[in-house]
Amino acid sequence: MVQDYCHPKCGDGVRVPSEGCDDGNTKDGDGCSSSCIVETGYVCYGGNSSHADSCKMTVCGDGVVEGAEECDDFNDFGGDGCSAVCLREIKEVAASSDTQVVVTIMPLGQICRIYNARQHETLEDTTYHLQNTIVTGDVSDPNDLRIHVQVLNGSIAMKPLVDIYLAQGRNDSIWQAIVQRETGVHFEPYSDNMKETVISGTHFEVARFLQYFMYIAPDLDFNGYVSVLFTVVSGMVMNHGAEVCESNVVVRVIPVFNDPASVMVLDSIKNSGYQCQAASASCSLAGISLYDPDCESAVDGSCFLRLELNASLGFLSVPGHPAGWQEVFPSLVGHAAGLNAALERLSFFPPALPPEPPEAALHVSVHRVIERTIATPEGLLPMVTSLTLPIHILSADTPPTLSLSSGDAFHGAVFIMSNTKPHYFTDIVFEPPGAIVTTCIIELKVSKGLLFLGDTGGLWFADGTNNGESRLRFVANSTDIRNRFLADVRYAWDDNDCSNLEQFNITVDSGHHEPLTLIALLVLPDCQGYQAQWMGSNKLSMMEDSEISIGHLNLTTKDTHLFLMVDVQLGFDHSWRGDCKLVRWPESIPSFVPGRECHLDGLVKGLNEVLPYLVYRPPPDFFGTVQLEFIVFKTEARPGEILGRSTGISSRGVPQSILVEIEVAGVNDGPSLEVFLDSYRLQEDAEEYLVLGPMFVTDIDADQNEMSFKFELIAGHEWNTPTWLCLDVLKAANNWRCFLIGTSAIHFNTTVENFNSLQSGPGRLRFRAARDWHGSAVINVSVDDRGSGHGEEFHLSANRSLYIMVEPKVDRPRLSVLCPEQIPFVTYGRNCLEVKDCFALNASLDGTDVGLSFWLVIQADDERVNINLEDRAPVQVWQEGTAELHMAGLYHNIQEALRALVFRPPGQLFEDAYDAHTFEFNVTVTAIALGERFNEPWPITPGPGMRHDARAFPSDQVDFSVVVRRMNRPPLLFIDRPAFSVTQLQAEDVILYGVTVADPDIRSDDLLELVVSAEEDGPGDLAFAGLRGKRLQRRMRLEELNQALQELTFIFDNANWFGVTGVSLWVSDLGNHGWRVDRKTTPYSSVGLEAEERGELTASSFLAVHRSFVNEPPRIILEEPRSGLLEVFEDHGQFASFMVMHKASEHLVDRMLTVFMSTSHGQLRSISLQNATDRGVRSSLDGKRLEYTAWLYELNTFLAQLEFLPDPNYNGPDELVVMITDGEYEVNTSVPIQIASLTDPLIIVCPPAVDLFEGQRAVPIGANISIRDFEPLPGDGDEDSEVQVEIFVGDGGLQLLPGMPLPPELDPWCRIEPFMNDSEAEELAAWNGTRNGSGDDGPESSRLRVPRIQTLWFNTTLAGFRDMVFAAGLNAAMVVLSEVLKALAFTPYPELYHGVVHFEIRVSMLHTMESARCEIGLVVHPVNSAPVIHFDHSRLWADFSGGWFVEQMHSARLKLEVSCGTMSFLIDYVFGVQNGSIAGLEGITFHKGDGSHDTEMDITSTLANLNLQLSRLFYHSGGECRQQNISLSVELDDLGNFGASKDEMGPYTAWMMGGPWLWHVMANDIVGARQMGNQDSI
Repeated sequence: MVQDYCHPKCGDGVRVPSEGCDDGNTKDGDGCSSSCIVETGYVCYGGNSSHADSCKMTVCGDGVVEGAEECDDFNDFGGDGCSAVCLREIKEVAASSDTQVVVTIMPLGQICRIYNARQHETLEDTTYHLQNTIVTGDVSDPNDLRIHVQVLNGSIAMKPLVDIYLAQGRNDSIWQAIVQRETGVHFEPYSDNMKETVISGTHFEVARFLQYFMYIAPDLDFNGYVSVLFTVVSGMVMNHGAEVCESNVVVRVIPVFNDPASVMVLDSIKNSGYQCQAASASCSLAGISLYDPDCESAVDGSCFLRLELNASLGFLSVPGHPAGWQEVFPSLVGHAAGLNAALERLSFFPPALPPEPPEAALHVSVHRVIERTIATPEGLLPMVTSLTLPIHILSADTPPTLSLSSGDAFHGAVFIMSNTKPHYFTDIVFEPPGAIVTTCIIELKVSKGLLFLGDTGGLWFADGTNNGESRLRFVANSTDIRNRFLADVRYAWDDNDCSNLEQFNITVDSGHHEPLTLIALLVLPDCQGYQAQWMGSNKLSMMEDSEISIGHLNLTTKDTHLFLMVDVQLGFDHSWRGDCKLVRWPESIPSFVPGRECHLDGLVKGLNEVLPYLVYRPPPDFFGTVQLEFIVFKTEARPGEILGRSTGISSRGVPQSILVEIEVAGVNDGPSLEVFLDSYRLQEDAEEYLVLGPMFVTDIDADQNEMSFKFELIAGHEWNTPTWLCLDVLKAANNWRCFLIGTSAIHFNTTVENFNSLQSGPGRLRFRAARDWHGSAVINVSVDDRGSGHGEEFHLSANRSLYIMVEPKVDRPRLSVLCPEQIPFVTYGRNCLEVKDCFALNASLDGTDVGLSFWLVIQADDERVNINLEDRAPVQVWQEGTAELHMAGLYHNIQEALRALVFRPPGQLFEDAYDAHTFEFNVTVTAIALGERFNEPWPITPGPGMRHDARAFPSDQVDFSVVVRRMNRPPLLFIDRPAFSVTQLQAEDVILYGVTVADPDIRSDDLLELVVSAEEDGPGDLAFAGLRGKRLQRRMRLEELNQALQELTFIFDNANWFGVTGVSLWVSDLGNHGWRVDRKTTPYSSVGLEAEERGELTASSFLAVHRSFVNEPPRIILEEPRSGLLEVFEDHGQFASFMVMHKASEHLVDRMLTVFMSTSHGQLRSISLQNATDRGVRSSLDGKRLEYTAWLYELNTFLAQLEFLPDPNYNGPDELVVMITDGEYEVNTSVPIQIASLTDPLIIVCPPAVDLFEGQRAVPIGANISIRDFEPLPGDGDEDSEVQVEIFVGDGGLQLLPGMPLPPELDPWCRIEPFMNDSEAEELAAWNGTRNGSGDDGPESSRLRVPRIQTLWFNTTLAGFRDMVFAAGLNAAMVVLSEVLKALAFTPYPELYHGVVHFEIRVSMLHTMESARCEIGLVVHPVNSAPVIHFDHSRLWADFSGGWFVEQMHSARLKLEVSCGTMSFLIDYVFGVQNGSIAGLEGITFHKGDGSHDTEMDITSTLANLNLQLSRLFYHSGGECRQQNISLSVELDDLGNFGASKDEMGPYTAWMMGGPWLWHVMANDIVGARQMGNQDSI
C-alpha cells in the first residue's frame, strides 16, 4: 500500500487479476516467472486472494490444452497445424496486392527420429544390403552430422560398396579413400569390417549413406538376429523431448546348413608339421581343434562328431579323460568342445630308433553323425572331413657351447684393451647344437662402445640392429656362425669414456634349448677430469614464499664413473638457511636420500639427471637477497656419509665453487579465518535469535591495515535475517554504524585486532528464520585483506560458510472448495464424475511444507459408489474402486491426485425405465498432514483404527453432495431391408416391411411420434395406419407403432416411371423421461415434430425404392427423300436423311447404338459429322460400307445428312441398306437408288505456278498443261469435237522458241494471230527491220519472236489439242499444235522486273459452248546486284533518275560522316528528334543525328527519296575547320531488298571517301569560302 492505494506485488502469494500467476516467490524456471507470468511448458492453478499458485509442467500431446499451450492434438509432431511444443503453426500473409507480402513462419519442432520400417532377413554367411534407414527431425548443423553405429553379432562391410565403384573404374589403392570420395562420409575409426564406428559428414551425405549404401556382414557361421544400433551424437536438435535419438534395426540371419565340420591347425604345424625326437617319452600333438556350428545348432543332441585318429608309426594316446567325449579309440565321439579338450591332450609315442626316412603321418578324420529327431533341422546332413599332418622324427639333440681357443671358458674371461683401436676377438670358439636345429640366434652386446663383424656376407641383422652398434643380433647357419661370424669380432670404445671396465655379453639361442648367455669383462684405458659450469645468468629473482629452480649446474667428464659431491650453501653467514628439494626424484638412482637435497653426491651421470629438478625455497615470509654457493669436488663413494666443507679438501681434490644471487621480492600474505562452529540447528518459527559462535582472523602482514569483512546469506529463505550487534564503545571509537535487523548482507571495514575483540563480546552474528519456513540456510563469511599495504591489486581473501538447518514443524493443512457454485455436483446417466480444479489442498501459509507427506481419505456414504483416480500420480493408493479410498504421498503429489478424482455411480443405475430419475450421495474428503517421512512406514493404515491413529496429526475436512440424473436416450430405428426393387411391368404397390422402432427408456403407456414422407415431386404416395399422402404423421404407443409399420406401403402414380425414389422416416420419444444433455438443434428440425421444442430425442432413417426400366426395339424413320426413292445423276452426289427413335434414350436410360450401312455402286459419308472418324466411325477401303457407334443424339446427327456418291461414270440402279442395333434388338431398312446418266465437264489441269528468275528470257511455260473430257456429248464420241484455245499473259511477252521448224500446213490446221497495241506493233516493226537489215529473211524471219506479245488464240479438235499437249498424236495437225505448245515461252519485262505475272489458258467447246480454264502464276524471283552510287562532279546535287522500281519501291540505308564541321538538310523538319521522319515523298528515318548540324548521319529511305534529300545536303564549317582539308565518307547499304545475290544471299554495301569529290570541294567550295570571308556553308 502506497499512499492509501494498493499495488500488486509479484511473489507475495496472492494472485490478483493483473497477474497470470503468483506462486509466492520471484524465481524463474519454476513455472511462474519473476514477473508473475506463466512460463512456457507449465500450468499454474489454485491461486486466489488467499492461496498461492501451484505450477507443474504441461505434457504436450496429452490432448489437454493447459498453461501456455495454444493447442494440443494428441501428438508431439509439427507440421499438422499444432507444433511439437503445442503452439499454433501460423502463416500470416498481407492480402492487399499493392503492399509488400510478409510471411511469418512460426518455428516447428520436429523430434529427432531414426527409423527403418522394413523387415530384414538374410542367409548365414551372406552380406546384407541394409537400406531405407531414415533420419528425420530438426537439424542443428547441416554440415556436421555424427551418428554412432554399433553392430552386435556382425559388422559394417565395406567390400560390397567398394566392389561397385571398382567395377565402374573408380579405383584407389585404399578402400577408405574410395568410400570417402564416392559417398562423402567419414568413419572414425575405420576398417574394412567395423563393429563400431562414428559416421560423420553433411546431413545429406550421412542420410544418403544410411538409406542406400550400408552393408551388414553377420559374424562367420552366425545365425539368429544381428542388431544395428544407431545413436545421433551431434548435428540434430535434441530439445523437443527426446534426450537421446537412437534406433535399433534388427536383421534376421537364417541358418544355412552347408558347412562341413572344420579341422583347424596352427599355422606353424600346418607349414612345418610336428617334430619329435626318437626314443623320447612322448611328444605333444596339441594344436588341432574342431569347429562345426551347424551341428551345434541341433540343441536336442541329435548331432555329434566322431573323430578318428591314426599314426603311420608309433602309437597315440589321450592321457586323462576330459568330459564331453567318449573314447572308442582310435575313435572319439562327442561334441566339438569335448573333442577339443581331448585333442589338447593328444600325445605321440615315437619309435625307439628313428626310421628311414624319419617321417611319420597323423591322419585325422571327422564324421558328422546325425540321429534325427523331430527338432533336428531338415537341412543338417552328415558330412566327412579328413586331414593328414607330417610328424618329423629327429635324432637326439645337444645344446650349443661357446669357449676360447685356449680351452678356457668364455664366461668370466677378462680382456685387457690396448691403446690401439679396435680390439680383435679371434679366439672365440662356437660349437653348434645337435641335429635338430641347424640355425641359431646370436646376440652380442656391450654397454658402451661399438661392435663389428669382420665378415657379414649373406648375413641379415635382426631387431633393427646393424653392424657398428653396441648391440648386434642375427640368425645364421651354425657352420657360418662358427667358421665366419664369431671368428672375427671387433670392439671399439669411446675415448671420452672414463670408466675402467666394460661388460661384453654373448647370447646363443637354438630355439629348442634354454638360451645360453655368457659374460666377459673388458678393461679399458684410463682417463680423468671433470668440469662444473653454470648455465645462464647467475642472478635470479623470485617471489616471497615461492620456489625457484637452481638446476642450471652442468657437470661434464670423460669418466662416467666419477663420483662427485655437490654442496649448496649460503654465501654468507645467516641464522637461517632455507631449503632445497627435488621436484622429481629419479627412482633409477637409489643413492639419493630424501632430506639431503642441498648435499648431493653420486656419479656424474646421476647428478646430471637430478640437478635440473633441484629447486630452492627461502625461509617462510622472508624477502630480500640470498646468495647461494655451489661447491663441487671429487670424493670417494661412502654410503651414508655427508661431507662438509670442514672435512678438508685434501681427500677430495680441489673443489670448484659457483656463486648464485637470488633476489626475493615480498608478496602479500592472505588472511586466515577460523570459526568456532560452522553448523547449527534450530526449530522452525523459533522466537529467539540464534547467536552464532565466534570467528577469528589472522594475517601476518596485516598490521593496522583495515580489512574488508562481509557476511551474506546465499541460500535459504529470503526473509532470513542475520543481525550484527556492535559495542557502544567501539562504535564511538571507530565511528561504526549498527546494522538493522532483517538485512541479508553485512559489509564493513576494520582492523584484524578490532574484529577479533568483537568476538568476545555481544558483537557476534545472530540469525532468525522467517515465519513458517524451514530448510537449509547458508551464510558466507568472507575476509579481504585489501592488499595489506601492497596495493589493492594484490588483495587476498578467505572464505568460510556457516550452515543452519531449520527443522520443520508440521502445520495444519487446509482444504478449500474452489467452485462452490457447482455444489451439489450434477452428472447424467452412468457417466463418471470428475472434480478437477474444484478442490485445493494448501499446507497453510508455510510454503516450505510442500515437501511433507499427507494422508488423504475420500469417503462416499453409499457403498455402491466407486471412487477411482483417473491419472495416478506417484502416490500410494488403498481400496481404489470402493466407496472409501485412501492415498498417501508428498504434498504436491497429493494435490495432483486430488484433481484426478473420479466418482462412478452404481453400474445398474437407471437400467429399468421405471427406476427413479435421480440418485444422490454425499462425499467427505479428509486431508491429514504427516510431516516429513524419509523411508519410514506410514503411521496410519486403512481400517477401523485409522481415525484413532490420525488424531495425532493436524487435519482438515470438506463435505459435498453429488446428484446423478437419468439421461434420456434416443429411440432406435432398425431397418431390415434398406432398398426395394420392382420393374415397369409390375404395376402393383410396394410394401416397405422390416421397419422396427425401439426405445430403452419408454414405458408401455408412453407415446411415440412418427413422421414418414416421400419425395414431393416423386412418382407416388405413402400409405400408413389408414392415411395416404406424401407426408404422414401419427402418435402411437410402441407396440401399435411397430404393428402399423409392417403395413407401410409405397403406391406408384405413374405407370411409365422408373428410377430410384426415397422414403424418409423420423421418430421422436417426445422427451418423456430423463434429461437431454445435448441441447443442440437436431439436423431434422425442418420435419416439424411437435414435441421437438421440449428437448426430445429423435432417430431417422431412409428407405430406397427402385423401379427398373424395360427396353423396346429402336425405330428407323426415312426423312429424305420423302418419296422413298433416292434419285442421283451420274458422277453427282445426293443426300439422304434418317432419324432413329429409341425408348431407352427417351427415358434417359441411354445406351450406345450401332448403325451399319452399305451400297453396291457408290460411296457413303456423313456431311453433318465430318469429324466422326475420330469418334467411332469405321469405313471399308472402297467407302461402300460404314459402321458407326454412338449415343442416340450423336447417331441422329450422323444420319441427318448422308451423302451418296456413285461410282465414276456409272448409271443404273443401286440400294442403300441400313441396320441399327442397341445390343439387345436389331432393326433393318433399305432405300432404292436410281442413278441417271449426265455429260461430264471439260477439265483443264495446270500447275499452280512456274518459277523463273529476274533477267531470264524465253522460259518454257506450257509443258505441264493437261485436259480431261470422257463424255462431252451423251452417246457420241468427242474425238472430233472442235475447240477454241486462247492464251493470255498479264505482263512481259509470249514467244515461240527459235530453232523449232513449223510445217507449211500450219494454216489449214490452226491459225495463230497476235493481239498487239500500237507500241507493240512499232516494236515488232523495229525488231523485224533489224532482222531484215541483218539479211536474215525468209520463213524463219516471220515467226512470232517479239517479247511483248501478250495474247495468242487458235482453233483445233479436242483430240488434237489433248494429244498436242501429251505429244501422243502422229497426224500433221497434232504435230503442229504439240510443237507450238512446246515452243511457247515467256520473257518478263522490264529487264529488272520481279514479282508475279498472271497467265491464263481457256478452252471452249464450239458445239456445246462448254468451256474450262486454268490460271497460272508466273513467279519472277529477284536476283540481287550491287548498288551503284552516281556522283556528279560538277555540282553537289544532281537529278538522279533510275528505274521506277529501284527508285520508288525499295529502301536503302545511307551513312554520312565528315572529318570536321557538320551537315544539314535545309528543309523544314522537326529538329533534335531521332527515329523520326522529315518531309518527302516516302519520308526518311533517322537512326543517328536529326538532320541539323550533324557530324554523322545514319538514315533509311527509298533510293529516290535518298537522292532527293542528298540534293538538299549542306556542309557547315563552323569556323573551326578553316585551313583544313575536309573529307566526307559515304556508305550505302541496300538492306538485301533487291533480290538474292547469285553468289552470296545477302545485302551489298558500297562506300566512298575522298577522291575527285574531295579535290572538287577543296578547289571550288573551300577556296570560295575563304574569298567570301564570313561564308561558312556550301
